[in-house]
Amino acid sequence: YFVAYFLYNDAVNTVFVFAAIFASQVLQFSAQEIVMFFIVMQVSSAAGAWGFGAVTDRLGPVRAISATLLVLIAITVWAARVQSASEFYAIGLVTGAMLGANQASSRTLLAQFAPAGRGAEFFGLFSLTSKFAATLGPLLYGEIATATGSHRAAVLSIGGLFLAGLVLLQRVDEVKGRQEAGGGP
Repeated sequence: YFVAYFLYNDAVNTVFVFAAIFASQVLQFSAQEIVMFFIVMQVSSAAGAWGFGAVTDRLGPVRAISATLLVLIAITVWAARVQSASEFYAIGLVTGAMLGANQASSRTLLAQFAPAGRGAEFFGLFSLTSKFAATLGPLLYGEIATATGSHRAAVLSIGGLFLAGLVLLQRVDEVKGRQEAGGGP
């Protein structure tokens, strides 16, 4: 789970790092428009985290995370083709909601896998993984943007990280993880 989380969380971090650069370089956003874009993302992220709880309860965390990753992969393709400011704001709205939902579901899964009395240890490792998960995505994005001269091509690398995380996440056995944590089936 931690390897899958590292990959898709690296993509999450890359979204935040490069969204402003993409907006200013590709769509010629002003500083004010970029601030508004991030406000839209933050508000929708909070709504996604709160609203996706019922979905996570119904589907289970692995399937819920997988659903958010599928949407985020599609969004990276959409972002690579975006043509207008209003379209980019729509991308920010959906992206924010999915990122909030993804992060909430990821924490739920970790909580289920943490053995009683070891939650702080597990969440500490989770936090450390998050800190390191801001390396590969920015490197890939930068190298692809430099090599191709295109931020549109580089944005697809983010989708590749989401996809790699999704593929590895499918190997995570929720039932076994809960059993090993002492939480039963």
